[in-house]
Amino acid sequence: MPAEQFRVLRVLYELTEAVARAVDLEEIYELALDGLTEALEVDRASLLLFDPDGVIRFKAWRGLSAEYRAVVEGHSPWPQSARDPQPVLVSDVLNDASLEGTADAILREGIRALAFIPLVYDDKLLGKFMVYYDEPHIFGEDEVRLAQTVASHIAFAIGRKRAEERLRASEEAQAFLAEAGEVLSSSLDFRAALSAVARLVVRSLADWCIVYVVKEDGMAHRVAGEHRDPAMRGVLDEVMAQPLSMASGAPVADVLRSGGSRLLPTIDDEVLRAVAGGDEAQVRRLRQLGAESGIAVAMVARGRTLGAFTLVSARPDRRYTEFDLRVAEDLARRAAFAVDNARLYQEALLANQAKSDFLAVMSHELRTPLTAIMGYAELILNGVLGEVNEKQAWHLERLLVSARHLLQLIDEILVFTRAEAGREQVRSERVDLAKVVNEVGQRIEPIAREKGLEFSVHAPEQPTLVELDRGKVRQVLMSLLSNAVKFTSRGGVELKAELEDGQAVFRVRDTGPGIQPEHMEEIFDPFWQAEQATTRTQGGTGLGLSLARRLARLLGGDISVESTPGVGSTFTVRVPARRGD
Repeated sequence: MPAEQFRVLRVLYELTEAVARAVDLEEIYELALDGLTEALEVDRASLLLFDPDGVIRFKAWRGLSAEYRAVVEGHSPWPQSARDPQPVLVSDVLNDASLEGTADAILREGIRALAFIPLVYDDKLLGKFMVYYDEPHIFGEDEVRLAQTVASHIAFAIGRKRAEERLRASEEAQAFLAEAGEVLSSSLDFRAALSAVARLVVRSLADWCIVYVVKEDGMAHRVAGEHRDPAMRGVLDEVMAQPLSMASGAPVADVLRSGGSRLLPTIDDEVLRAVAGGDEAQVRRLRQLGAESGIAVAMVARGRTLGAFTLVSARPDRRYTEFDLRVAEDLARRAAFAVDNARLYQEALLANQAKSDFLAVMSHELRTPLTAIMGYAELILNGVLGEVNEKQAWHLERLLVSARHLLQLIDEILVFTRAEAGREQVRSERVDLAKVVNEVGQRIEPIAREKGLEFSVHAPEQPTLVELDRGKVRQVLMSLLSNAVKFTSRGGVELKAELEDGQAVFRVRDTGPGIQPEHMEEIFDPFWQAEQATTRTQGGTGLGLSLARRLARLLGGDISVESTPGVGSTFTVRVPARRGD
């Protein structure tokens, strides 16, 4: 084998081995030029690739000045869409009219001959190799064939590495979005969540990031922002200090109006001035932060634009692509739902607070005249205003029973609003367990007897002193017993109390219609009714059982239920009760 042929084969073999081991594209570029200059024995060489914006740019070079590169960058003998580009050979720059516009710069650089070698991978034009000679040079067929062979090796290496990087970028994007989703779902404070996401963005996707939220004043307020360089925090805060007018010409204002997104592969002074609204001081701050490429994406939920993300790259070698835009759009969608959910939650809290305040005020207002009505009725019944006959006494008793029932409903609403707002407190005292249940029984018995029901109370025969909250236990038992009497049409209701393993245990049994298995937990939901509101025959607020369980749990206990449809139900209350004797 001739020595020259052996040398070429050795160079190609070493080049192929080296690029296969390369860890990134930049290393491949450098290895490519080393192999090219050695194989072709050229004076100078360069490698240029098309950027995402379709402009061919220098990636590596040998022996070329910055002035020369600035003039010729962007020039290509083939469009990026060319399907079968062929090498372009210039033996003498002085005698070639095809270089019009760049010939002077080429000659000033001291170049007399050059060749354009296309880099093609998977039928797509990636860019070109350039080889240069300082003297006129006739390119032989073997020389061109060798240049094309080197180009095919390098194009394959670049294409494969790009595919690997796309796969890695996709995996990293999915991991980033998963982490961002966890952050956004971890808090209903949307400002804190957006700030945390902004930190993730500058860690993975951007050099700095600003999050905008549209508020009631119609302005886009900068609510979160992060910069990769902590030293830029002060400058970023100054940039974020002023809200952005929706009528602004800034790209982010455009996406806020349209609900879409904008990819800015290159950010120029015109864009900076639009973002700054013509404020030169703001333009200077933006330049300090650095702005080479950017993305603006709207946060849209339920057809409403809530705000926007802006991602900015401050590095010339990091220009955003359509892939980056898709990742940012996915992030914005997740953030939009988080912001929307947080706002709905806050609105629900305010509505719930308004409801609780209304119920509390109305309950107090109803309780005052009702107390007066009961007081006057008792005065009349006791004969203070004159003798009362049997018929009048019977009607006064019925009036008092109804008034006490209404008072119980009002008390339920008052206690429920306090418990829901977290204002209900436990006040333990030493009480006799039997006395507590007998007091409750005395209030329920007339109502049960009036319905023709049997009613019995079973309490410890001996005084049983325990420490518990008398008022809340009484409220729990009244709710359970009232509910039992209300839904029992025949048979009876029983209340039993005893101590078991340091707990006061109360059981309320009835012979009512029972509860279907699928409703065993629903019955403890606020305002849940066994019958629909439009057809039900029984009254009540729908708060009794819910309130009873809330109070039982507040006391450190709970309520359980056993029921057989058509036979009856047993509610068991267990609350801690330390013996007080």
